[in-house]
Amino acid sequence: MFDWIASTDSMSFDLGARRKAFEAGISNTIDHRKREMSKWMETARRRAMPTAGDQFRLNLH
Repeated sequence: MFDWIASTDSMSFDLGARRKAFEAGISNTIDHRKREMSKWMETARRRAMPTAGDQFRLNLH
């Protein structure tokens, strides 16, 4: 049903936060990590929410 790979690793956001901080030349502070985790959670929430047409992709035979 999902076209993306579901991540159950709650620390995956942290790798992204560290990478972004390094590339931007900034410190990977707790505030930076909190913002990145919030973005990660919002994206995960949107992906998990049902959308129009989901019922047609279910295999109910």
